Amino acid sequence: PRPLRALAPHVSPELEAVVHRALAKDPGERWPSAREFRRALRRAPPGDEPSREAPTRGPHRRREVGSTETSATAPRPSRSKTSSAAQGEALAPPPSPRRRRKESRRARAQGRRSRKAKRLPEGIVPGPRKGEFLCERDGSLLVWVPPQRFLRGAHLSREGRLSGLFGDPRVRSDHPPHEVSLTRGYFIGKTPVTWKQYRLFCKKTGRTPPRRVDLRTAEVTDRHPAVNVSWEDAVAYCRWAGLRLPSEAEWELAARGSDGRPFPWGDAPASPRRLNCAEHPTFGDRSTSPVGSFPLGASPFGCLDMAGNVWEWVQDRYGDYGRRPLENPRGPRRGDERVLRGGSWRSPPSECQVTRRCALAPEKRKNVVGFRVARSG
Repeated sequence: PRPLRALAPHVSPELEAVVHRALAKDPGERWPSAREFRRALRRAPPGDEPSREAPTRGPHRRREVGSTETSATAPRPSRSKTSSAAQGEALAPPPSPRRRRKESRRARAQGRRSRKAKRLPEGIVPGPRKGEFLCERDGSLLVWVPPQRFLRGAHLSREGRLSGLFGDPRVRSDHPPHEVSLTRGYFIGKTPVTWKQYRLFCKKTGRTPPRRVDLRTAEVTDRHPAVNVSWEDAVAYCRWAGLRLPSEAEWELAARGSDGRPFPWGDAPASPRRLNCAEHPTFGDRSTSPVGSFPLGASPFGCLDMAGNVWEWVQDRYGDYGRRPLENPRGPRRGDERVLRGGSWRSPPSECQVTRRCALAPEKRKNVVGFRVARSG
């Protein structure tokens, strides 16, 4: 390649040496790892500020190093003075092949350690399967949802009415659709919190477990989702476990991804193989099902039971969406009710779509209401 200083005279000789080693034709002469390359870039002085009047060469004259068009999110090079030893290291000849292999092995080992320790919050460890994470305090399995934009809400040809939660007539409030941007990734529970987990919380904190009443079958095990849990109970559980409830936007993104699907699994209609709702031949209109019973109903991020089984508490107060784009929305600041998402074992399939929402007072407990946990990344 052409010398860097021939294209950008303001660049320092040290930085030019670092870049040209990265551009070496022989792979064995390049930097042994991205880590070493970054370290050398940080140590090399960037050079002088480019002159705005100075002519530039080549077809990329408006994108030269140091121009004001650099992205605002890109890290800026340090302008601190560099020691002569560091400058000498940047200009040093390429190491021997044996030393390069050794450095490469060391860099890979450091990368593996950083993925296991530095990138996970305290109390969160790798789970039993790839893509899963474990909360050490309560045993919740979590999945990771990266930051992204998506369209929240449903498209409706007209404003329809529905029989809301517990027969309360409401106007549908899952529209109009609007763009939501979540700028920070987060962990969310793969399944709702189970009776086993909730009883452990009650034992550790001295609470009385809620009664498992109003279910039409006695076959409720430790793997069934905890119900008859109020929003206040769910918040207390999350505080004990070092977790939190997901926001409504986080819940919907985890349930549908960014492609606008109506159900977690996609556009296919609801079926007994994908969810537990009122029409299920075994559980429907009788009881909850053990969490994770419907792997075919998984969301794009691997979350289970986000349609049917139990309505799930989220952080937000209940209120209308509005039409404008939102960034990291947290719902209305005032309101007496909290949002529930996902439908339940007593809901028709239409109420189990990922956009449907209902509301309940935070102190209320119902046999169709549970919750899942989340954790900021």
